[in-house]
This record gives sequence, C-alpha cells and structure tokens, in this order.
Amino acid sequence: MKKTWILIVLAVMVTFTACDEILGILDNVQEIELTEAQIVEGLKAALTVGNEEAINILSVEDGFLKDATVKILLPPEAEIIWERIDSPVFVTLGIDILLRNKLDSIVLRMNRAAEFAAPETQQIFVTAITNMTVDDGTDILYGNRATTEFDSIAATNYLNANTYDDLKLLFEPYMNAALNKPLVGNVSTNTTWTEITTLYNRAANSIWVDWQPIETELGGYATGKALDGVFLKVGNIEKEIRKDPLAWAQKTAQDILDLVFGSVNQEG
Repeated sequence: MKKTWILIVLAVMVTFTACDEILGILDNVQEIELTEAQIVEGLKAALTVGNEEAINILSVEDGFLKDATVKILLPPEAEIIWERIDSPVFVTLGIDILLRNKLDSIVLRMNRAAEFAAPETQQIFVTAITNMTVDDGTDILYGNRATTEFDSIAATNYLNANTYDDLKLLFEPYMNAALNKPLVGNVSTNTTWTEITTLYNRAANSIWVDWQPIETELGGYATGKALDGVFLKVGNIEKEIRKDPLAWAQKTAQDILDLVFGSVNQEG
C-alpha cells in the first residue's frame, strides 16, 4: 500500500526527468506500508465524518419524515389499532376518525422529535469513536473480505456492534426530552401517544374478550429507530468515502481519509 503523495511526486518526476533517471528513481522507491495506527486513525476519521454528514442530513425538517429508509413508523404493538379501527363499534362511536387522526399525527410528531434530537448524537458518537478500541483495523479497512464478501460499511458495522447499547443509553434522555416538547402544535409527542393508547385501551377493553392493552414506552422505541437511522446514513457516507477518498479528504480537510482508503483503491 503506497502513500498517495509518493504517487504524485513520481508523476511530477515523469514530466521533468529523463526516462533512464526515472527508472533509477523507481528502483530506489520503497513500498511504504500503512501502520495499524494510521489505519485506525483513518477508520475513525471516516466514522466521525460520516456521523457529521448524517446529522446534517437528518436534522433538517423532514430529514426523517420524508426519507422512507429512516422514517419512524408506529410501534409494532400499535398495528392492532389499524387492524381494528374500522370495526363497527368504533365507527358507530366515532372513535375510528379520532384514532385515525391521532395515529397520523403521532408519526409526524415522532419524526419531528427525531429530527430535533439528532444533533445530540454527534458528540456522543465522536466520544464513542474516539474511545473505541479497534481490534483489527486492516480487516475492517478491507471490508472483512478475507472471511466474507466485501463489506462496504465494515467500519460502521464495527461501531454499531461495539457501541450501540451505550449510544442508545446516552441518546435516550435527549430523545425523551424531544418527545416531551410541543414541536407540532401545542401538544407533545408523548401526550398524543398517551391519548391514543388510553382511548384505544378503554374502548377495546369494553368490546373484545381477547383485548391486550398497548403499553409501549415510546421513548425507548423512538430512540432505537432514530439511532438506526443515524447508523444507516453513516454507512452510506462510508461507502462514498471508500469510492472517492480524495474528494472527501479535500472536502473535510482529513488527509488521512485519502491516505488510508486511497491505498485500498490503488490495490483494487
């Protein structure tokens, strides 16, 4: 694996040096191997850049809501409401319309909360990345291709596997704070969720023998979904860095990106 700057220097030499002299120079050029420390530094830089770009994408209005790959939908336990919303009793009582409106509202509110809280993940991610111990940087750099098909988001997957639980624990208070804010209208996401579950539980309890109350705690669910969205975007940026490390190095002033990921591209 050769440093990018060496290739540039040689290209300049080709322009100004006689062929026989070039051959002599090439004979004396030694292959410079990346150290494990350099590889780890490059991987961590890629993850840090990826997180920053992910937050820029997700924290704007509709960053979550209008992106089908990260949009936060209703908790699975709430699907029973949709299944029963058109039941004759609900329709007769007018509960169907009320529940339908509130269900649509809760999806909007959850995504707004995620967009509001997303920037808080940046420092949490940076700290986790900085403190992360990378066991085999070379394997991650080459996408674990020795044992599996090439993994273009190997660094992101490594971060996910080694820090997800801690990240979720640290991020959840910020997400809960966002869920408690009246970001849409004058009512918070958690208040709307409580209204939905209370209305459904009371009505269902009086109608169906097999009724099971919906008791989902929205904070944990929304936190996990928001974090999944951040990781998905970080992985997408990692793919882009691997494809064009020089462009990302120039864009972010992180020369280590081109040094490390550029070397992978040179070797094909």
